[in-house]
Amino acid sequence: MLAEAESVRASGVLGRSRLMLALFDYLVAASAAGRAPKESEIAHAVFGKAADFGGEHDAVVRVYIHRLRRKLADHSRDLVASGGAAATPRLSLPRGEYRMILGAGAPKPTGSAVKRRPAKGWLAAMLLAVLAANVAAWILLGGGAMSASGRMRASPVWAPFAASRFPLLIVVGDYYIFGESDDGMEVNRLVREYSVNSTEDLDAYLMQHPEKAARYVDLGLSYLPTSSAAAVSRLTGLLGERKPPRVVTASQVTPQMLKSYDIVYLGYLSGIGPLRYTLFSGSRYASGESFDELIDLPTGRHFTSQAALGPVRGGAYRDYGYVSVFEGPVGNRIALVAGTRDIGALAAAEQVTSPAGLKALAAAGGGRRGFEALYEVQGQGDVNLETRLVAVTPRRTPPAWATSAPPPSPR
Repeated sequence: MLAEAESVRASGVLGRSRLMLALFDYLVAASAAGRAPKESEIAHAVFGKAADFGGEHDAVVRVYIHRLRRKLADHSRDLVASGGAAATPRLSLPRGEYRMILGAGAPKPTGSAVKRRPAKGWLAAMLLAVLAANVAAWILLGGGAMSASGRMRASPVWAPFAASRFPLLIVVGDYYIFGESDDGMEVNRLVREYSVNSTEDLDAYLMQHPEKAARYVDLGLSYLPTSSAAAVSRLTGLLGERKPPRVVTASQVTPQMLKSYDIVYLGYLSGIGPLRYTLFSGSRYASGESFDELIDLPTGRHFTSQAALGPVRGGAYRDYGYVSVFEGPVGNRIALVAGTRDIGALAAAEQVTSPAGLKALAAAGGGRRGFEALYEVQGQGDVNLETRLVAVTPRRTPPAWATSAPPPSPR
């Protein structure tokens, strides 16, 4: 049990939350000693609650136990996906209990039986259900376009994904939100703080601002941009015949996933969460003061979205789409299909899932093993008026993954 616990810690699946790590260590130690602690004991030892703690008014222990149970299940599934033995005993938390057990590993996902990880909170679960409905409609109604889909899968962009031995993971960019209350009990407002993008970030934020600890409540909620449903439908309709994909939000991505799956990210550039280093390490672009601006490092040129103001004013505005495809750390494939805002993200998804868009991309050099493309999009309201390919350049392998001398910087 202790050896497997060390493997879980080293995987990074537990994140950086000191409370999650403390809960894990406490339960491992108690379970290894053959003891199943009570909820009140955990509340006092891990969360610093008073000795008279009552779970009927404070669900902190149950919330964290639920998250830990989910993280352990995902860790087991990710190990199997990356080639680990399915029968190897794994740590788990039985439902209704506060003790660890060492049992059989997760079954290896095959075919349509691939198990998807629950979304973070009921709101994200509902939105992912909408995405699934769009995906089903796309597949059911798209029977007449199979030959076109086959040609698109054979394009230089998607052929490596179709031929890969890795399972497919679709990552949807999401935004973490938490609750605020006046008395520490009833939540009366939802808050989006741009520096807080996960439970771990909220823990760190409250350590720096202890005066807000009694007012801010972690609800396990996130929201998705409106462009996500259409983008996921297009990509799943294109690649889903190879094998059913697993769909998660960006805040659920773990380091192990980067080595276990082919990954396609869909959403805003600002919603990439744990993939941020992956995107910008090796890219010729960097974000400006916000993710509404991209800077071309070799030329110093700035590409700034107007989408934050255009839809409000009702006039035409400029947005940007971005596509990047490159090799992952173990020979898997990673693609980012993103935008500074909704119109940019939708346009990028349209360009890489249409015959005309893929043909133009290949003609401009998008058939390289690693490349990145920038699109300028003219929009009005929620309508894409025109999409123009600005540039296609080689995409370097992230330096941390390189096993030999990196290729020359893009010109």
